[in-house]
This record gives sequence, C-alpha cells and structure tokens, in this order.
Amino acid sequence: MKTKVIKIGNSKGVRLSKFVLEEAKIGDEVDLKIHNGKIILSPIKQEKKEKVAALTDFNDEYLLSLPAFARDWDRPEEDAAWAYLQ
Repeated sequence: MKTKVIKIGNSKGVRLSKFVLEEAKIGDEVDLKIHNGKIILSPIKQEKKEKVAALTDFNDEYLLSLPAFARDWDRPEEDAAWAYLQ
C-alpha cells in the first residue's frame, strides 16, 4: 500500500486508516523497530502492557516494606558478612 508522509508539527508521520489499524490489531500504542532500513510497527500485546504496569504499580505492602529492608541491611553484622566482596 502506498501512502504519503505528512507533516505533524515539527515531525512527520504516516496516517493509518481504521481498516489498517484493525487488521494489524493496533490500539493506542505500538512497538516501533527499525531493521535493515525498514520501519516496523507491531501491536503491543495486552500481557506486555500488564507486565509493564505491574513493574510500575507498587502496592502498599511493598512500599511499607522498604523501610524494613533499609533497617535490615544497615547493620554491622551485615557489613561483616559482605566485607569479603569488597
């Protein structure tokens, strides 16, 4: 399919029809790669979105445990145990 590159602000882009987006199963985000001079757009799978969200969505239990980690690791016996690695 031949299409035009259009100006979008200070950038350029390609307008994709609803049909093309539906056929490629592309939603609001894409994974963009450049390989051998070709631009490859791929849909981002829902499970990938969920994994990224899980990495950035800390629960209260996790956040509350951070001070406990700091206290547990900041002890003289821990320093002695790890001293051989320095």
